[in-house]
Amino acid sequence: MSVSRRGFVAAAGGVLAQPLMSAAQTATATTTATTTALTPSGAIAGASADGRIPAWAGGLQEPPAGWSAAMGYRDPFPQDVPLAVIGKSDAAAFRHELPDGLAMMLDRVPGMRLRLFPTRRTAGYPAEISAAMAARTGSPRLSGHALADAGGRHLPFPEPVNGLEAIWNVLRRYTGGGVVREGRSFVVRANGDSSAIGFWSRRFYASHLEGAPEDLHFVAMGGYLAPASLRGQIVLVHEPSDLSRRSRSAWIYSSALRRVRRAPDLAYDAVADGSEGIFTADQVDGFNGSPDRFDWVLQGRRAMIVPYNTYAIAESPLVPSRLLHKGSVNPDLMRYELHRVWAVEARLRQGQSHVYGLRRFLIDEDSWTVLIEEAYSPRGDLWRVALHGVVQFYDARLPGVRASVYHDLDSGSYFVSGLDADRQPSIRFHQRGRFSDFLPDAMVRMAT
Repeated sequence: MSVSRRGFVAAAGGVLAQPLMSAAQTATATTTATTTALTPSGAIAGASADGRIPAWAGGLQEPPAGWSAAMGYRDPFPQDVPLAVIGKSDAAAFRHELPDGLAMMLDRVPGMRLRLFPTRRTAGYPAEISAAMAARTGSPRLSGHALADAGGRHLPFPEPVNGLEAIWNVLRRYTGGGVVREGRSFVVRANGDSSAIGFWSRRFYASHLEGAPEDLHFVAMGGYLAPASLRGQIVLVHEPSDLSRRSRSAWIYSSALRRVRRAPDLAYDAVADGSEGIFTADQVDGFNGSPDRFDWVLQGRRAMIVPYNTYAIAESPLVPSRLLHKGSVNPDLMRYELHRVWAVEARLRQGQSHVYGLRRFLIDEDSWTVLIEEAYSPRGDLWRVALHGVVQFYDARLPGVRASVYHDLDSGSYFVSGLDADRQPSIRFHQRGRFSDFLPDAMVRMAT
């Protein structure tokens, strides 16, 4: 798979043009007092003062009655009705809780609307994971932009004091130990035309890998099932546990050349085949890889309208004509709720290269999942908006991204990923594997 890359270098001593700040972004942030009761994941356990955000009660720990894995992940709240449907003309009334990215989409995307539902704090974890997070063992610390001495800890900084600590919580959050997934993605162009992509992926953390080296954090391998032009191409990543000592290693297997080659540029703002350049490598999974090209600013904790419990968007059977609308996915298949989030800003460091000059992340306090990313161009204008709809995978007892939608506001195109395959179950958690199956030679064996 060929990988292209484009970027810019911040001029020495130059000042990046700053976007206008919304009322939501300039509002006083809610911070955690030392007397505030916290959940194992560091979230505020209690309800909001107005009661719109309920108290956390352990999350959704059981599947709906009568559910089986062959059904796929069905909406456990089919009886819920929207509290409001926010359109372009209604945006001003919700502006103090509406992220800039959603406000811009309401303004620019014809037919865009947000169905605002009652807040359900569904995020929860297996008992042993919750206990480990609550124990706060070890002494994680920052070494430059890298995390050191974290061991196997999933929550290094339960009460972050800066943006870098918050983003390391994102990078270290528990996502299932060993996850095997198959699904579909779509590129949708401004005129409504679309192209389908089939994919498979495997991500295993060191705790779930036999023979894993001590300095390994996780391995990830993925490939294309469709279209024919991409079928058989495979990517492999080894992510170290301490990025201050060793950088990520990556390889690509080319089905056309039938050989493996190193891919040192498969990170940061690299663009992979199939995406049509709509998002970058470090936008996958909300944010991934080394955070060393940005300065991270913690803007506090606040209540915002975000995609949450978005089961319907990926329910099987997948009908593209129903899901894929011009400008964005069908708004009747999206669900938004009011949740407390950590707001973090990433500013490109002087002398560093990236297509984005500034990025803003809204991170779920209950799961440390990036729910919304707003990415700004070097000129300072809002360029791209990524929505990551989190759900509780109730049989596995953990939260995760159900589907991601990356919008390019300039071109009017978008990319939606993580949709279920027709075969169920399309995703399996808590799997175990062998490190030897995630070496470059294994890519050749899989391809043949």
